[in-house]
Order: sequence, then C-alpha cells, then structure tokens
Amino acid sequence: MKTKTLAAALGALFVTAVAAPAAIAATTPIKFDTNGAAAGGVITVSSFDWTQDNALAVGATPLAVAPGTTTFTLYAQGRLGNFLDAGGNAILGTGLNSDFEITFETGITEVGTNIVTPGLGANAVFSQAAAPAVNFFNIYLDAAQDSDQLAGTGYGNGNLILSAISLSNSTSFFVPLIDTNGDLINDAPAMVDLDGFGSNDRPGITSVVGQGGGALTAAVTGQDTDYFKSDFSTFVVDLLFNTSNITPFLQANPAALVVGNAPAYGAGGVNGFGGPCTTGATNCDFHFQADANQSFQAVPEPGNLALFATALGMAGFFGRRRKQG
Repeated sequence: MKTKTLAAALGALFVTAVAAPAAIAATTPIKFDTNGAAAGGVITVSSFDWTQDNALAVGATPLAVAPGTTTFTLYAQGRLGNFLDAGGNAILGTGLNSDFEITFETGITEVGTNIVTPGLGANAVFSQAAAPAVNFFNIYLDAAQDSDQLAGTGYGNGNLILSAISLSNSTSFFVPLIDTNGDLINDAPAMVDLDGFGSNDRPGITSVVGQGGGALTAAVTGQDTDYFKSDFSTFVVDLLFNTSNITPFLQANPAALVVGNAPAYGAGGVNGFGGPCTTGATNCDFHFQADANQSFQAVPEPGNLALFATALGMAGFFGRRRKQG
C-alpha cells in the first residue's frame, strides 16, 4: 500500500486558553460503507463527530519547567457519535450505535516543557519525541458495541478499519494560577473534583482546572476498503479538528483505563501534581477529558505520495449526552 499521511489534532494535556485552529479549506466528502463487504450502506460523509471521552498523559507530571523537558506517553480513546453531512447534520439510519459502533485508540511518545508566568498560570507545551517508542492511531468497527466509558474498555476491538503512525505534533495546555497572597510567587491552581459529570464516580480524586489543544500529523499504514471506499492513495486528505481538552470532566466519565492504562494520580489522589504517585512512581499521570471532531479536505496527489490529514479535537465544554449509571 502507498504511504499516506494523516494529520490529527489531539488535544493538549494540561488546560488553558486554546489557540485558534489554522484556517482551513472547504471540506471534501468521502465515501464510507456502513455495511462493509455486504451490499449497500455507502454514505457520503463530510466529518466524523467523536463523543467526549478520555485522554491520559502517562508519566507527564510533574512536567519539567522550561528549558527542561519531560518525556511521557499520551493515550486517548473515543467512540463515534455521528457521521455528519456537508451541513453538519447527523446522517441518520446508518446503524451507528444501534447495529455497530466505531471507536479509536491512539498512543504517542511526547516531550513536554512547562512555561510558568507568575500571577497568570502554567502553560505546558508538547511535541512528538524524535524517536517515539509508542506510536499508533487505530479506528475500529465493532458489532458488539461493548465500549464502556467508565470502565475504559471495549475500544480497541472489532474490525481494524484504519491504522496510522504519527509523524509530528504540537500541543499546549494551560492551568491558571491563583495569587493567594499578592506575592506572585506562591501561586496555586484551583482544585475541584476530577469528575464533574453528574454523580461523582471518582470520589477522593481531585484535579487542577484547565484546558488546551493541538495538532498532529501522521502517516496511514492501513485502510480497509470494505469500509473506507474513498481511495486515500489518490489524493491529499486533511482531517481537520477543532481541538480542546479540559479538566475537570464535565461531559464524560473519567475512565478506569485509557488504552489499557490505569491512571496513576499524585499523592492524596490529585490529578495534575507529581509524585510520590499512587503507584509509588516519581512521575504521575495527567487525566483529562478530550473531544474530537474530524473533517476532510482533498487536493490532487503530488506524485505518488498521498497524504492523509486528521484532527482530533477536544471541542465543546458543554455536554451532548446525559450521564449514565
């Protein structure tokens, strides 16, 4: 299969004001077959609307203050909420989330640094490691519909219909600091319950407050043409996402597992501070809500190189679903 590139925006890891996404061209519809190898089921899709879900930066806290850096692994998972048409409307009658579900899992090694501005906040900036030990982006279609957001299971099973590896990325996350005594030195972030979505399913776990976003470019390594009918080897496809990640969780449940990883919070069950962690490690994890919206833009292929661009966005601070359980 020809090499293809995928651009993906995966949210940042520690919250702040999100940088505005780059200007984008008109989206290009793609053909997707909801029936796979069976007859019928081909729809024209302008974008994929992923529901709010979970991301976990394993070993990211405490993040080294600039010019120091910390290497960690970012994982994220999600379930497709709707196929959207050119008008941004949900395409109904496809069987999505009634006959089958579509999920994604991703993981990438990143390097980050923390830029602290006294009296304002801490801005975490991340980019892909030069030689990432972990690097994958996979989309699955599963008739079993067994993804469980609170448990964090059932995302990486069923039929693998697209796979990719990341080539480069840039993300940021801002945590405002509160000046408690006027000295602009001993500032501290606001602390709230990690789970602010309906009932608190993670009692005893608190979190810093923040938001962020970013962009990722990757190369597609596999495409199941029973489902993705558009041939990504014949044109450039930009999958562009408005990106935002937030803490605390406001529209999703904090998962017990994110791509198989159990969050290791800081001492006392704090999300956003370093060790000693609940696991005894020095560097703890940062757990945040992520929301992805993905669209496509195509131009003629330059030579034999096909590009596949995608953005995983963490947009929307207000819930689209009622909490279950």
